[in-house]
Amino acid sequence: TGIGYRYLYDDLASHPAGYRRKSNYLYVPLGYRFDGSRQAGWSLGFSAEYDVFVFGNQRSHFSDVGLTDMDNHQNSGYGYRASVNLEYRSSDAVIVIEPFFRYWDIDRSETERAFWGSAYEPANETTEYGIQLFWLF
Repeated sequence: TGIGYRYLYDDLASHPAGYRRKSNYLYVPLGYRFDGSRQAGWSLGFSAEYDVFVFGNQRSHFSDVGLTDMDNHQNSGYGYRASVNLEYRSSDAVIVIEPFFRYWDIDRSETERAFWGSAYEPANETTEYGIQLFWLF
């Protein structure tokens, strides 16, 4: 457990009617990690985590399209992540191959007012998956 922070930067300013957006999330990760053997050779491990969303802020740079920038506050959502790691340990180095999955489900933000009207950040889901490779020496 601990405190987690996620920063996401979307840059669509080069598209017609596009703008930049910055997401900031504060969350509490609750998880478990099992690492295989500390002996030389191959071992298998895994991790699982549930992320309790505490607070989020979306900064939309509407000034990219001639309007006033806006901050939208988000108060609810959650995330989780999981991975499996295959590790090779020698006397000189450790190599880790780790397929992973990450998911966020963030609820709609509060509605904020601006001189041109009001806006909110819609509910959104983000899914990430991939493979990480670590070489520790």
